[in-house]
Amino acid sequence: MVQAGNGLRPDGRQAHVRLLSANHLKERKQLDQRTYQRHRYRGASSNLFYASVLDDDSASVFSGMILVEEERTTPAPTRATAT
Repeated sequence: MVQAGNGLRPDGRQAHVRLLSANHLKERKQLDQRTYQRHRYRGASSNLFYASVLDDDSASVFSGMILVEEERTTPAPTRATAT
């Protein structure tokens, strides 16, 4: 079995990510593909295209998650450091 995964975080307004995957599996090969995308800013986008050609007894699994966060209106607090 082959496992492939990625975690993407398009940071910035209007950021765009495109994920493409094309594969051809034969015999008893198995492919497990997973994605995780975290959109933090308004206007960020992602586009996925995953395609598999399965011959014989091969198998392919895809799972993905997209987290869209609420946009912050104020900066995140910072930790004070001792000097």
